[in-house]
Amino acid sequence: MDQVKAMNSYKKRHKRWQDRIPVQTRYLSQLVDTKLIPYFEQNGFKQVGASAYGDTEYLIEAKDICFSKINGEEINKIRVAFNKYDKPCFQITIYSNSLIPPHKSISHGALVRKKNQYVYFWGKPWWLPRVFWLKMMSDETIKKILLIAPQILKFLDDGEVGFNIGDRKNVIE
Repeated sequence: MDQVKAMNSYKKRHKRWQDRIPVQTRYLSQLVDTKLIPYFEQNGFKQVGASAYGDTEYLIEAKDICFSKINGEEINKIRVAFNKYDKPCFQITIYSNSLIPPHKSISHGALVRKKNQYVYFWGKPWWLPRVFWLKMMSDETIKKILLIAPQILKFLDDGEVGFNIGDRKNVIE
């Protein structure tokens, strides 16, 4: 299966996933599709439906959205991963790996709310019942992410760790 077929397969699976999830999660997912995807694509990233290394054996899960961009000898990846229990929340993780096999990790991190966090779920807090999560809360979540999203690009391009990038150990040996 080539990347085009993998992407077509991903889009069908992603649409089926969106059709079966709760309305609050569906709305947040649609906001990600209409606001975050264009933002990353405008900055040179390409959405992928299979492994970013060209190995189409490993398809991206329907609940996840993955982007990749080749930057010299590195491949930069951004992954938006929705909660596996269909709660209206997701994580954003970022990676930079070597383009040459075995694709050694150069740096990694996550978009977080506070400087001292390792990971963060954007969206509904764990303690809030789903019925109280409103559309305007999803709108606010996406607005916050778009304000701090340039930190992701700086981290991947320059290695600069912004206030909202989790995991202070940036080089893995």
